[in-house]
Amino acid sequence: MERGIFQGCPISPYLFLLVIESMALAIRQNPNIQGIPVAENELKISLLADDSTCFIDGSDNSFKSLFDTIGFFSESSGCKLNISKSEAIWIGSLKGCQRYPFCEKGLKWNKFTFKTLGIHFSLTTDHLYDLNHKIKLKSIENTLNCWRARNLSLVGKICVVKTLLLPQVLYFFSVLCIKIPKKFFRQLNTILYKFIWNGGSDRVKRRLMCNDYSLGGLKMIDPYTFSIAQKMSWVKMLLDDKYQSVWKSIEMSILNNFSSREDILWKAYAPQSILNKLGSCQLAESLQTWYIFRENFAKTEFGTVFSAIGSCQCIWFNRNICSKSKHYFLYEDWLDKGIVYISDLLNPPHPGNKLFEELILDYDIGKKDRRKYNFLLRNIPNDLLVTSDLTPDKIFDDVKTKLLKTLKIPKYAYSTMLESCSPERQILFWNDLQEPDEVDWEKTHVNNFKCTISTRIRSFYFKLFHRAIGLNEFLYKIKRKVSPNCSFCNTDPETYSHIFVECPNVKPIWDETVKAIIQKTNKPLNVSTFEKMFGCESDRFLTYLFLLLKYYIYICKFQSKPPNFEGYKCYITANKELEYCIAKKNNKLPIHFRKWRFNI
Repeated sequence: MERGIFQGCPISPYLFLLVIESMALAIRQNPNIQGIPVAENELKISLLADDSTCFIDGSDNSFKSLFDTIGFFSESSGCKLNISKSEAIWIGSLKGCQRYPFCEKGLKWNKFTFKTLGIHFSLTTDHLYDLNHKIKLKSIENTLNCWRARNLSLVGKICVVKTLLLPQVLYFFSVLCIKIPKKFFRQLNTILYKFIWNGGSDRVKRRLMCNDYSLGGLKMIDPYTFSIAQKMSWVKMLLDDKYQSVWKSIEMSILNNFSSREDILWKAYAPQSILNKLGSCQLAESLQTWYIFRENFAKTEFGTVFSAIGSCQCIWFNRNICSKSKHYFLYEDWLDKGIVYISDLLNPPHPGNKLFEELILDYDIGKKDRRKYNFLLRNIPNDLLVTSDLTPDKIFDDVKTKLLKTLKIPKYAYSTMLESCSPERQILFWNDLQEPDEVDWEKTHVNNFKCTISTRIRSFYFKLFHRAIGLNEFLYKIKRKVSPNCSFCNTDPETYSHIFVECPNVKPIWDETVKAIIQKTNKPLNVSTFEKMFGCESDRFLTYLFLLLKYYIYICKFQSKPPNFEGYKCYITANKELEYCIAKKNNKLPIHFRKWRFNI
């Protein structure tokens, strides 16, 4: 090339990759550069974009050859190494070594910690949480302080959490597969929900806020489940036989050394004490994540959690099968003979387990193992010794196949592991308005959320359904008001059905609204109290008009002014004009005109 390229030119990264990959190949093929042996491979260099991490044995010859190779490619490409920004550290058996090669040329030597690709590492995994996750809590709080003064709706605040805060921890969740203390998630949730509820206490259960719109939730993120879902990407790579990498060979060698069967821990339900013996926090967390996902996958696909399917449980390293002294079982000779699951001990179609003599005939175990047999059977809970139509291999293969076929693993894993919480109390309360008809609450929630694009009105509906609006009847009970009576009529207690439907100051507005709708549609319309509160199941536009009216009443209450029909009409017009401008900007005017069939 005779001339340079412009900044932002799309060919720029490709040209850089040609040079950096050539340099990496030269380093890997240079016999004078001795790397670190990993399983059957030798690790010398790891690349990500323009960051390079080199691993050498620490000899002077390797250091000199490495910098000579880098210097040669620097002269050839013009992409020179900035040695003042480069860092080095002794690891493994040379940890704490007092030799510091190339320090006179500006190479910085660290003793305990170092940073690469935005992640702080230490020589032991015990400090990874303190170096990375813990310090992020303060950063998240500082980000939220910039948004506290803005008058955002609940939906708007959740949008801020998802777009500005989650990305700050997403990288750590997906890259560092370590055990994160529950304390971190408690502190993070406290920060997030203090922001959502303006520093006050929670008005709605957090699990209900994480529900889907169809369950009356706001799709708030559950940080703990979100962190586990990110780790499922590691699980997929470990289970994928076609995927090969240096880090995977390390983990698989650990599994091979742990037991004669490489997949025993994948099929087991091992406790944390067993996983800690692996000596790899990444592998231990991947297995723990696998157990949680498998539990919820079975519940979704087969209608029951995996731990309740007794015959499919692995006998060995099972957290539910242990002696009084917390001794978990593994009979290597039985495992080699093919005894893996509880189903191998059962004798269908007959109830109960096989006799010791039957095990000898079926699996050719030793005749001297009767004591081991009795000790094992004595410690297996009776509720696990039950046959099932499902087989262990089917469950394992189904989960593995689904994972390998799924492209967006974290998203799929999050939806699978997030436990939905049914708002039973709210449903029982509001069902009293609709007796004896049965309410399709899923359709009701979807209609109310999708009938409007306003985040404030959506947030209002959420508060209305969950009874999170501070009405006088409730405020009087907690001694925040001197009277429980309605803010408009001041005669009856201010309940939800009263202030939004039955109040003498509000009822004429409903009558005028229904009358105007009948005139526009030329159809009879009989609206019940429940339909006024939650809309018409068969007509989303009427649901929107009724929701606007309730929100208009809500505004009037907190502005201490009486509502009237003319004010409601003006409010409808203002919302229509706003939606028209948005639809015009987004080229969605046909949808807008289909929605606004008539004006009141």
